[in-house]
Amino acid sequence: MKKTILIPLFAISMLLVISCDNSTNNQEIKTGEYVKDERYSAPFGLRWGDGLDDVKSKIIGKYEVVEDQKTCPLITIKTKSIKDGIKAKGEYELTILPKYKNINFSGLTGVVYKSEPTNETSYDHLLSELVENLKRRYGNPTESETKNPKEIYYLFEKENEQQVSLFSGKSENYFHISLHYVFFPLEHQESLKQQIDAIKEDCFKQRNPL
Repeated sequence: MKKTILIPLFAISMLLVISCDNSTNNQEIKTGEYVKDERYSAPFGLRWGDGLDDVKSKIIGKYEVVEDQKTCPLITIKTKSIKDGIKAKGEYELTILPKYKNINFSGLTGVVYKSEPTNETSYDHLLSELVENLKRRYGNPTESETKNPKEIYYLFEKENEQQVSLFSGKSENYFHISLHYVFFPLEHQESLKQQIDAIKEDCFKQRNPL
């Protein structure tokens, strides 16, 4: 039986990431600043803060832009292939925060890769490959306990502005792997926390179908 795994990306990226109080002031980031800064290097050749057109330029083939009230205040792009993506088949979800008043950072804030291998051999191979490459980049992960022994949850990096996590699970004739990245600059988290309700309401109004 197919198992649905839901991980609320927006809740992780905007609520967990801003959970640590900080006193850094909110200076606006100029575009050129994060284009060159390694701090804004995202997976698969992407850059944190990339706008919608920049993200689209990295996509190969078809894609779907989800921009409705359910995704407020975010925009999600779904695609099966990006230029520097993983070779194994899967789907990518690229999450963008549009520009809003009083929020000094916008653009790409979340990346998800999801795959459903067709058999256990393919599942084990992909999982092993992802874990080893993540270790090379971020070091050894923290493994969280799960209720199901056939499920694995690894947290590879949890800082004040970035989180990288890997979840996998298998059951009879069903295999699932999902890799999550979320990012929001530390110096802009306070303004986001203060304005989140307001920008969500603005988004609901903008995307009101009636």
